[in-house]
Amino acid sequence: MDRKLYLAPLKSPQRVIDLGTGTGIWAIDFGMCHPIKCPLQRQVPSPVSCHMSNGTDAGQVIGCDLSPTQPNMVPPNVKFLVDDIEADWEYGNNPFDFIHARYLSVSIKNFPRLVRQCYRYAKPGGWVEFQDWDSRITSEDNSTKGTSIKRYYNEVLGAFERNGYETSPGPHLEQWFRDAGFVDVQKKVGTWCMLQAEQGFEAGGLAVLTRFENWSKEDVVDLAKKAVADAHNRNIHPLFNFYVVYGRKPE
Repeated sequence: MDRKLYLAPLKSPQRVIDLGTGTGIWAIDFGMCHPIKCPLQRQVPSPVSCHMSNGTDAGQVIGCDLSPTQPNMVPPNVKFLVDDIEADWEYGNNPFDFIHARYLSVSIKNFPRLVRQCYRYAKPGGWVEFQDWDSRITSEDNSTKGTSIKRYYNEVLGAFERNGYETSPGPHLEQWFRDAGFVDVQKKVGTWCMLQAEQGFEAGGLAVLTRFENWSKEDVVDLAKKAVADAHNRNIHPLFNFYVVYGRKPE
């Protein structure tokens, strides 16, 4: 994405929400790119590419997540809410210019319903963008066959799927957007090197495998270590596809 926060062609968004905001980093970066101007306030450069407004358009940015893990020191136009994005939204008659979501794979059970809620709460002419994975590991030369990293993803994703979670939303996003009623839908697909994900192997597998599959912590840690070793093995070339899909609500 060339360090861009989003790909949708936004125009002066005044009300923005980041779904499943996690640490809040996306919402904070967006708020820094679109700051509330004050003559006496020194603007801090954003670490990402502010490719739309270069800091000239202010707007309210809301980050929403089940866990309150976000920092307290944030730009004045950013705030965080603790909420379940899969429950019925209660934003009343105050819709959004831009709704953003990324990395919701294995966190959501009903993606089509979530996309429909985004459509309902987007302003006419507003944009919605999802960035997510096809989490099924692949390789162009079949070098992941029989490896620990392949087993890791099969075990972890299988556990999530057996408990009702969507593990590979990326390939379906475009159709879900069209079914919800969005127009001008665009899809971008790229590959992601598994080295980018290795730090999350242990944490990503511990909860689901110990809680739902009765694995011991030691077995999960051992598989995660072997998966990391495979990610560093130059003879193994694991990849998965990353999708960015955005669409506009008709005016």
